[in-house]
Amino acid sequence: MAETTSTVMETSTDPCTLGSNIAMVRRLRGVSQDVLAQEIDVTRQTLASYEKDTTSPSTAVVRRIAKALEFPFEPLFNEIKPFDLFNYGFKVIDSSFEKSVQYRREASLDDEILDMVKHVAFDKIRYVLELEDILDSKIEFVNPVKSMGDIDSKDKAEEAALEVRRKWGIYENPFANVVGVLENRGVKVVEFRGPAGFEGLSARYDGNPIVVLNSAIEEVTRKRFTALHELGHLILQIPKHVKYEVVESICNAFASMLILPKELLWRELGQARSGISLQELNLIKQKYGISIRAILVSAAFANIISWEKKRLILEELDGKSIVNFSGDETALRHKQLLYRAVAENKIGQDKYEQLGGSVDMFNELIAL
Repeated sequence: MAETTSTVMETSTDPCTLGSNIAMVRRLRGVSQDVLAQEIDVTRQTLASYEKDTTSPSTAVVRRIAKALEFPFEPLFNEIKPFDLFNYGFKVIDSSFEKSVQYRREASLDDEILDMVKHVAFDKIRYVLELEDILDSKIEFVNPVKSMGDIDSKDKAEEAALEVRRKWGIYENPFANVVGVLENRGVKVVEFRGPAGFEGLSARYDGNPIVVLNSAIEEVTRKRFTALHELGHLILQIPKHVKYEVVESICNAFASMLILPKELLWRELGQARSGISLQELNLIKQKYGISIRAILVSAAFANIISWEKKRLILEELDGKSIVNFSGDETALRHKQLLYRAVAENKIGQDKYEQLGGSVDMFNELIAL
């Protein structure tokens, strides 16, 4: 093996910075010492000595390390601030903008929105991760459809949705609280008040699946659909060659089937209908937390009504009184962990405030 060592580069501000940074970034990327050592063509023992700063890698080796870890070269030689590390490790998978149920146009996530998302996510996620560590209550996310292989069609996406329902114990029940289920399965859900048009995104950080939702959206059914659409991007193994529009339709089909499976829709509406009343649609919306437009699209896909009938019903409903879904979709895990840590005397007031808690609520908690 071509093992190369030398003195630490002149750009280093601290002789112990390089090794600890290599170790920190490697762990962030979820890469073992064995795998990285093989990737950069050194022994595991040599890599361990780099990380402990007992020997120093040459410039060429550091470049190989940076390339293997997909991390910028220069920052490895300087103190990496917590947000900078988060920024390097936060990888956006997909972003959602205003859309119809049938088609979502490709929209770019501009730097301003991404910067806002990252700063909010940085605080929320590090608070939760630290609280999980304090309480020894980390939830390891397990992909429920990993064994299904490639998902490259709507039919396979619908099969995957039914598998998620089975694996997560939902079966034929309404998906009562989407955000709560995702959090209880290990998905980190982050809410922030974003600009009009932005609905959410999916990302990964340090092995954690993340769903970001725009709290400014008042229509709860939209938030539910967006959350499950982004879950699709996180867990469905969609081949890279599949075109963007097809990927979006696959994730839409996955989300629709998760919220309201075809069999349940048949049970609610029957196998074939010549028309559907607003009152029926309102009841189904309340029961399953799905928009009326999405119900009608699903009904057309299930051949309960024709696509032309779906169009006519939507036209007839224009301007009529449509009920709002009364369910709540709010990320609560951070607060739950925070309150639990206080109740179990794991943290005091200073730490409580450092982890995002309010003084007034702390006083209420300790008064119980």
